[in-house]
Amino acid sequence: MTRTLICIGLVFAVLLGFGPAFVHAGIVNLASNNSTVQIDTSTQVGVHQWTVDGIDYLAKQWFWYRIGDTGPEYSFDSLAPVGSGVQIIDPTEAVLYYTNGSGMNVDVDIRLTGMAPGSGQADLTEQLKFTNTSASAMNLRFFQYCDFDLSNGLDTVQFLTPNYVIQQSGGGVNVVESLVNNHPQYHQAALVPVLLNNLNDGGTTTLNNANGPFIGDASWAFQWNFTVQPNGGTFTITKIKVLTVVPEPASIALLCLGGIAGCGLYWIRKRGR
Repeated sequence: MTRTLICIGLVFAVLLGFGPAFVHAGIVNLASNNSTVQIDTSTQVGVHQWTVDGIDYLAKQWFWYRIGDTGPEYSFDSLAPVGSGVQIIDPTEAVLYYTNGSGMNVDVDIRLTGMAPGSGQADLTEQLKFTNTSASAMNLRFFQYCDFDLSNGLDTVQFLTPNYVIQQSGGGVNVVESLVNNHPQYHQAALVPVLLNNLNDGGTTTLNNANGPFIGDASWAFQWNFTVQPNGGTFTITKIKVLTVVPEPASIALLCLGGIAGCGLYWIRKRGR
């Protein structure tokens, strides 16, 4: 009975604006205007079911890491949750908390911004913060994998600017992801399931900087190589995806630039809280 009352109280606190709620790791749902997204924090399904005006465009986006230059990669769902694992900020934003138990902590802040119903537009902003609580420097290799399904396996994926801007398009839909800070060192576009197999095969993966275009059931990935200093050192990655249905030819770049500016202002304001 006591546990039930606590859970009910947390829900009402969020609804009434009294503060964020903490929930157990598992399925997290975000919603904003014309868009929803689902996050499975405990399996490689990861971020998926990104709908815009009722249509689902995202099969899978998830994260892998490796410590050092050799050895296999591990997906974030293999990490232990910190505390309850997920903090719900509001219906549009959640923060996932992970640790490897040996000094690496990762906070994944995901924020959904939907637009007016019928507009065919939505943004997904993500900030990942790596913290090293150990007494030694930590050399991390971090991977983001994305598989959008825009036009029944006939998508085109291409890096417009290597290690900075990627575009996937098909069926009158465009997805552009841009890096706001700390650009990756490597990238790769490929047909499914090449990249996912590489990340899960138990070997050492280094992306090969293939720009594309690849046409078909396409996917893509980024790879960051960085060192996090000991005793509380941090490394932060901020990026934004802009999804647009049937845009004007020149609008993709404008939406992307506008999204970057908005994303930067959001994180600046957030840090100032």
